[in-house]
Amino acid sequence: LMVSALIPSKNVGRGVEAIARLPDVQLVVAGDGPLRADVQQLADRLMPGRYHRLTVAPDAMPDLYRSADAFLHLSRDESFGNVYVEAMACGIPVVAYDLPRTRWIVGDDAFLVRDDSLEDLVRNLSEAMSSDARDRGSIERARQFSWKSVASSYRGFLQEVVSDR
Repeated sequence: LMVSALIPSKNVGRGVEAIARLPDVQLVVAGDGPLRADVQQLADRLMPGRYHRLTVAPDAMPDLYRSADAFLHLSRDESFGNVYVEAMACGIPVVAYDLPRTRWIVGDDAFLVRDDSLEDLVRNLSEAMSSDARDRGSIERARQFSWKSVASSYRGFLQEVVSDR
């Protein structure tokens, strides 16, 4: 599963290339954007019949996440990837590029791709889709980013700033 705008920075085409190398694996992309036709053409060529793009109402997103074996997000320039937290909260393994910001969000239990190697991406996807990868601590990790948790962190920070005056 990829939840992403179809724009260059999200690298959805790279996700298609990787999934195409995994026989019998379907790729569902929830999103839209200016690259819709390009991504569809790539998928039709590399993995005919195994690519599905759809639009999902916000209240149905948790069910979509839970229906997936793994979540794939290949953006390298997210300021904060809410989609990572959404996927983790639904208990599905995350596959992403190993960047400091991404690692800060997903922790060490995600399947992080260390370079731009398609082989490494495919290997991580395959491992993430294994039966023992679900719920690998991701639900608890996602709780760190709940509104309550974030508000508490801000409160502590602001109290510290005020007390230092």
